[in-house]
Amino acid sequence: MTYPESKEPAWRHERPTFTYRYSQEITVAAKLGKLTSPEIDAAEYRATLAQREVDSGFNTVHSQGVLALWSALEDLVKTFAVRWLAEILETRREPPWSDLRIKLGEYEQLDEEQKGYYLVDAAEQNTGTAFRRGVNRFECLLEKLGLSGPVGDEIAKLVFEMQQLRNVIAHRRGVADMRFCESCPTYGATVGKKVIVSQDKYSAYIGAAVGYVGELIFRTGEKFGDCEIRERAERASQDTQQHRHPGWRGCGICGRPVGPTEGECSNSADHPPRAPQT
Repeated sequence: MTYPESKEPAWRHERPTFTYRYSQEITVAAKLGKLTSPEIDAAEYRATLAQREVDSGFNTVHSQGVLALWSALEDLVKTFAVRWLAEILETRREPPWSDLRIKLGEYEQLDEEQKGYYLVDAAEQNTGTAFRRGVNRFECLLEKLGLSGPVGDEIAKLVFEMQQLRNVIAHRRGVADMRFCESCPTYGATVGKKVIVSQDKYSAYIGAAVGYVGELIFRTGEKFGDCEIRERAERASQDTQQHRHPGWRGCGICGRPVGPTEGECSNSADHPPRAPQT
């Protein structure tokens, strides 16, 4: 079954030639005597950089986006753990938090939130959390809160890839090394060559991060007894899908989206037989 595609930005198909347009404007300004030679050289240099960015599919923008996205995901999970310890105080009295070795003089001078950061940092140091790869980087900490669980293969793969890509961008100036090529063979990178982050890749990483945060929300709801939180989220997603794409409907049995020209859900072979109509 083919899902309806969202409208893509025009620049993905019709990339403007910034250098040509910018050079024309520079030439006109120069003829009018409004620009000096150094200003023309600087403007042409900026135009070349802009054109290079367009030709690469905005690689620099997407690369910086990967850095920000991974940092945001790390901060979100850590801050979540800190707030959990601050709000649910009995957690501190249970292992493994109660077994942490702390410097009491330093600890007692902190407010409740800072105590949470202190404990989380100590827990991460004891278990080497910072050296874990992919979702294990977060699951190791969530396990100590009783919130660990399975993660979908696609989300786990993309989160792992995003982490490895972030390391290449931050520590290797975006140039692929042997470790990245071996860890992410399907990325198609070449050792010693610049790693290009496309719009599709960046969008996939955003989707994976959102999906992982959603999984954390589901686990939290289930821990507090909300056993229907996933079903409500699925229904809300279907309602949103139908609102965005009129004519699509949800399958009456499994709820999956069915296009306006499709007779049955593509999953119909696995459906139980329908009750006879009376």
